Amino acid sequence: MSIINPDHPSVHDRLLDTAEVAEWLGITERQVARARQAGALKCVRISGSAVRHTRAQVEAFIAARSNDESVK
Repeated sequence: MSIINPDHPSVHDRLLDTAEVAEWLGITERQVARARQAGALKCVRISGSAVRHTRAQVEAFIAARSNDESVK
């Protein structure tokens, strides 16, 4: 698995799956799913249980949990 670079142009143009978000955040896929189920991490529902995330949704999740006022 490659490291997700949030500044890479392809990340801006496509939806990220759970594994990519987990890798970007340095957490497990299960933790991503829990954050999504709790409503803390927004998602795009593709069909049934298939979900994806935009870069903006992941960045909002990060900003909401940051204690650094410059991030918000």
